[in-house]
Amino acid sequence: MSEVEGVSDGRPKARILFRWRENDDSFEEIEPFRLLDVGPAVLDTRARAIEDRVRSGRTDGEALSDLLRKKSP
Repeated sequence: MSEVEGVSDGRPKARILFRWRENDDSFEEIEPFRLLDVGPAVLDTRARAIEDRVRSGRTDGEALSDLLRKKSP
């Protein structure tokens, strides 16, 4: 997973935050994020809200966009 800091000459300037380790099917943290302006508790809440939408089949663009615009479950 990468964090895109900007685009220059049509190319993204990104930093790798997490790398997938195939041998044990896990993610390794490479760098902490710099641009995200919310803490872990908010991210956990958003992750649960996304999981709920996936479980209930509400995965269309409108449902997820609404979630992100509100920045809450």
